[in-house]
Amino acid sequence: EAGDTEFIRVIKSIFVLRLLSRNLGLSPLLTVYYAFVHSHLSYGILLWGTHSYISKLFVLQKRAVRIIDGAPGRCHCKPLFIKHGILTLPSVYILLCLMYLCQN
Repeated sequence: EAGDTEFIRVIKSIFVLRLLSRNLGLSPLLTVYYAFVHSHLSYGILLWGTHSYISKLFVLQKRAVRIIDGAPGRCHCKPLFIKHGILTLPSVYILLCLMYLCQN
């Protein structure tokens, strides 16, 4: 199932992000996030964006943003998303739905 595959890929990508966070600064970490985490989160989101896995993937996205910022695991994420200019997973889904409607 698409949700399972993306879930596993995002977990692996977060592991890589965590390893790299020890040696990289903010800008390279954001690049790694968009290359490995965001790409998996947004791939095919128009098809599975309302699936039950979306909440689990959103939790993983929050974990990735905390790693990028160096924030503790229980830190509130909304300010971190704003600080780094990262759209939340529900926001990405809404944006891509609107873009699809405008194009078609």
